[in-house]
Amino acid sequence: MADQNSPARTSSPAIVGIYGCGESAVLDLLRVECDSRFFFLIDSLQEMSNSRVPAEAAAQFHYRENFWPEFKKGCQGTGIPAVVTSFYTAGIDECIDSTNLMLTATELMAFTHIVYLDQPVTEIQELLDDPMVPDDPLLERREKEKAHLRRLCHDNQVTFVVSPHEAPISAKMIMTFLFENEETNRQVAKIALDIPFLLDLDKAETALVFNADSVLTSIDIETAFQKGLCAYRSGSENLLHRHILSHLWAQPYLACCQRVMRRGEVGIKVYEEICKSVADRVLIHPEFQSFLEKALEKNHICVFLLTSRPRLIWDIVLERKKLGGGVKLQLMGGDHIFDDFIMTPEMMPVLVRHLRTTKNLKVWAFGGLRDQDMMREAHAAMVLLDMSLSLNAQKNAMKAVIDGGIPASPIKIPRLSTHMTPGNNMTTQFFKDCVLSLPGRLQVFHPNDKAPANQILISGAETPSLPSSSDYQGASKEAARYLWDHIMRKIIEAYQNESFDMGVVPPAEPRILIVATTKEGRRMADDIKGTLSDPTIHEAMMARDISKSHLADIDMVVLTRGILHSGSNIPNFVHRILCINPTMPIIVAAEKAFYNATVPCSDIRALCETTSIKIATLNFAGVPNYDQ
Repeated sequence: MADQNSPARTSSPAIVGIYGCGESAVLDLLRVECDSRFFFLIDSLQEMSNSRVPAEAAAQFHYRENFWPEFKKGCQGTGIPAVVTSFYTAGIDECIDSTNLMLTATELMAFTHIVYLDQPVTEIQELLDDPMVPDDPLLERREKEKAHLRRLCHDNQVTFVVSPHEAPISAKMIMTFLFENEETNRQVAKIALDIPFLLDLDKAETALVFNADSVLTSIDIETAFQKGLCAYRSGSENLLHRHILSHLWAQPYLACCQRVMRRGEVGIKVYEEICKSVADRVLIHPEFQSFLEKALEKNHICVFLLTSRPRLIWDIVLERKKLGGGVKLQLMGGDHIFDDFIMTPEMMPVLVRHLRTTKNLKVWAFGGLRDQDMMREAHAAMVLLDMSLSLNAQKNAMKAVIDGGIPASPIKIPRLSTHMTPGNNMTTQFFKDCVLSLPGRLQVFHPNDKAPANQILISGAETPSLPSSSDYQGASKEAARYLWDHIMRKIIEAYQNESFDMGVVPPAEPRILIVATTKEGRRMADDIKGTLSDPTIHEAMMARDISKSHLADIDMVVLTRGILHSGSNIPNFVHRILCINPTMPIIVAAEKAFYNATVPCSDIRALCETTSIKIATLNFAGVPNYDQ
């Protein structure tokens, strides 16, 4: 990595011209932020004054025609980028009548980027406070002027930028300095976010927000793209851009890397070739593929995929998966030819907050462990955990998320690593049915939609996980008790609210029997007996020990998942309970009860169809194996 105390040099340094900056107010801001060892800061108005150039437009034009090409040679000789302000000094009236007074091709070739300010710097803050464009009598002329500059830049392969939200690569560093602090920048981002929200959200009730880079695929898009990019750029240029990012944007390099992955860095054809090659390697997790397809069928759901990587990569991937092109799925961030805003980790929580407050949507955020700021702004969140991590690492990660005040649940999908076996992956059907069926905080099904007649779904989305008996010995008893306490409260709440519709009036303090299949599972249930504020767990027993006397005073039976692995004993066991008490509510506390093909679900479904009672399934999205 380049020494931060010495300038990084390149044979093709950026030369950024700022048009319409008034009396070089931008330059004053830059002087505060920039080290003269790393950048040339040039005020063209002052340069002409020092050179005693007459005020007439013709004289200024002649001076510029000769000065800027020489200046470019000087920059190339030193290898240090330059920022030029007030490089155009003729009045608007003159430039409309004589386009040569604005910029000529010879002069334009000295610049790599042109930044056009719609408003003078002194008016920018007022414009941000009031996003409505003021009634400017010169607006029409400035639009013509802007159009002419855009054509000139396009013809000469110079990047043209308008407004802070469109500035790419090196030009972005200038716009960043127009705002005094991070909070102001976030407010600017909030205004910019209104641009993608022109779609009709009147019918939307729920928004699903994904950090596509960290959730939808296991491929490291950043690394893959950088490898392709490095094949077309020299190492010194990489150091230059790394240096610009670290010194001027004051943000992590990886968070801002996409700013250098823009069309201005390499030719368009090369850029597209790199994006296509990376897109060929991007595989969306089938669980999320199915999840998105199902979600997009719902009229009340809109989906936002956020990316800090080149947008073109995701455009290609989504098109191949037939997920893109609709108004209900919005891909935001990355590059979009010439005009877009930059999606950074700082902007993701702003977007979620914008959806939640301004748009009044119920927001679910899907992210990785590094997306906690984004998830904290949502109503609820799902955290993708890497199953290649140890169990302790996974637990510690989720504990950190929960301790941070995020109402999150884990999703466990193994990364595509060699040591993971296919059996460790969740089935597509389970993820689609289980997660999308949660009628609680994640309202993917419309409230009017109903679950199957004989199946009651109780949302476990607020619970991080259901502890397994196999994990219990090495886990904190306090943590296990807390989780079971929460789970049992959810069951009791649903029971008391007559969610099971059993035809009986539920008692105020139901007595619950937990049925386990292992000694560890029974010990775990025994440990938490009496931990509820209103003790309700009457007994915890092994399945083989259940008798009529045990069920005499019981109001509800909770089966752990292990009971489902006893094969043909399932119907016998359930029928034995029903013979003792035909109206006994039975809760199957297992997410795989109806969805995992390895479990004899047909027997359970047959029971639902042939008996008068309903068996409720407590669903926990992404819960790890427990009570094997």
